[in-house]
Amino acid sequence: MSRFTLCGLFLILCIGIGGCTSPYVHIPKRNSRLASSNPNSKTVAHVMRSAMRRVVMKYPPPGQFSVRLPEGTNDMVYAHVLDALPEGGMKQGATAEAFPTYEILRVYVSGLSAQVEIIRPAFDGREERLVSVFLRPDVIGWYADRHRMWDLPVQEALFVSRPEPEFEETPEKPGKTEIPTKENTDNNSDEKSKSPKSNDENDARRPRTRLAAEK
Repeated sequence: MSRFTLCGLFLILCIGIGGCTSPYVHIPKRNSRLASSNPNSKTVAHVMRSAMRRVVMKYPPPGQFSVRLPEGTNDMVYAHVLDALPEGGMKQGATAEAFPTYEILRVYVSGLSAQVEIIRPAFDGREERLVSVFLRPDVIGWYADRHRMWDLPVQEALFVSRPEPEFEETPEKPGKTEIPTKENTDNNSDEKSKSPKSNDENDARRPRTRLAAEK
């Protein structure tokens, strides 16, 4: 059975039972009452695991390497992420500073979509780069659907690598639209009647004035 079929059955099951809450996550924390910033939640742990695996496997290090997860991540989540990576990976720390470090900078989750920003370290003469990984859920967890490596310095890439529209919070309510009333209509009519006459009307009167002067 294909992944798409499994995902479809998963969505149907969610609709049928009326459950399946839609997580909303922003790491690092932002000024939002809706978004969680807990790096140790089950959803975030699965998302980080799949995203980190995609980047490490796509851009493998020459040997040993370290991993740095968002601040506050506990050892259990670190172990969960490292378990999905090739041999040689370790938690970033004093003993791992000499090795290339893959670092997760930002995590966004909104319902059935997620985006993780990871620094691919510099090695083999290549500069460090930011990689955006886009994920989707299925019945067995989250999987990396696609990724993009930004050919820019990391700080510049962070500025342009923004979450897709579905990650944005509820848009601001549109401005108040004034409903026309009879009073407003009458006022507008009075203003139009008091406004100066157009140039065309003035021009139409000028020939008559000249004729009257000649007589």
